[in-house]
Amino acid sequence: MGSTTNRSKYINLSDGGHFENLGIYELVRRRCRYIIACDGEQDSSLTFNGLANAIRKCRVDFGINIDINLDQIRKVAENGSSTAHCVVGTIDYGNDICGKLLYIKSSLSSDEPSDVQEYAKREPAFPHQTTGDQWFDESQFESYRALGQHVAHATFGRAASNPSRIRDKCAFFEYLSALWWPPTPDIKANASARSEELAQLFERSRQAPSLATLDHLAFRTRPQKRDEHYYINALIEHMEHTFTDLNLERDLDHPQNQPWIGRFREWASDPVFRAVWDNTKHTYSERFRRFCEDEFGLS
Repeated sequence: MGSTTNRSKYINLSDGGHFENLGIYELVRRRCRYIIACDGEQDSSLTFNGLANAIRKCRVDFGINIDINLDQIRKVAENGSSTAHCVVGTIDYGNDICGKLLYIKSSLSSDEPSDVQEYAKREPAFPHQTTGDQWFDESQFESYRALGQHVAHATFGRAASNPSRIRDKCAFFEYLSALWWPPTPDIKANASARSEELAQLFERSRQAPSLATLDHLAFRTRPQKRDEHYYINALIEHMEHTFTDLNLERDLDHPQNQPWIGRFREWASDPVFRAVWDNTKHTYSERFRRFCEDEFGLS
């Protein structure tokens, strides 16, 4: 009945779900700068009730706002799966102090191991079967364990590939933020067309010697060999388009992506290519820059 006090003979010990199911509340109260929350509550419709409850309580009790976009975890209408298992949100503590919340959700994204996908087809409620079921059989237990391992690897695998990044919490969470920040519908619909338009402008500038005085608008320092510089810049733009269109972050090891990786690695080993990269890398997305740093040594 919640009637125990500090003088009672007994205490009432619960899992806390009656108040706030994720354990975020007390971490926000302590103003933790980096929080990782793994949400395994039963939530077959992906309404994120536990997270919403925590956000409301933190705002009402502490005046602290948590801004997080859950679109990548919501089910995609076509196949009922999620685009990603996690997202990163911002915790506004006030006075220009912000924290990061990495929110990981029990979810399916259609790239799980084959046995997990088979179990999901056989048991449509998976991975949100009722918490009243306390008698998991071997297949059920292993499916949840394998899904958890897959989600953890998908969330942290690429971010943890650089040892120096792991040692720096700020760099680690900044990378996770860039990696899992969901693109807006406008970005999805228009990014490629805008990139192609920019490539045409660069080509127009390259072909016009009279525009050489404006090279500083495209590059950090004015190139001496303009044709060479513009050509390699076009190669880097091609790399970024391939990186995005083929989802090289997630499908790096796919056999059909390996020829692209091999070709890009050869380009990245060239001294002239590396010099142009140093001159232009600030114009590319953080995710693409970090990918090139990790995979091709383009620091």
